[in-house]
Amino acid sequence: MAVCVNLDRTHIEAAHDLLQLRLLLTKSVQERHNQFLTGVVAKLRTNGIDKETIFVAWATWRFDLSYLRLWLEDEKFEDILPGDENVCMRLKP
Repeated sequence: MAVCVNLDRTHIEAAHDLLQLRLLLTKSVQERHNQFLTGVVAKLRTNGIDKETIFVAWATWRFDLSYLRLWLEDEKFEDILPGDENVCMRLKP
């Protein structure tokens, strides 16, 4: 099955403009993500938190710290938060 599409210069330019806009938005979102990540890591380090830190936490959900650690590890910051063995957590009812 052959599909014949006749695109004039206006269509091609519009498609190009949309592609450029998409690339610009993607870059902007990535830059904001990186700024947020850098801020989180800086705040943790400023407060002396590292892999040796022992957390005593009160939380409504026991995975809060685990998810933060996994996100940081996914972003290649493996040395920021301790593993589960250094977390003492009391859950609020």
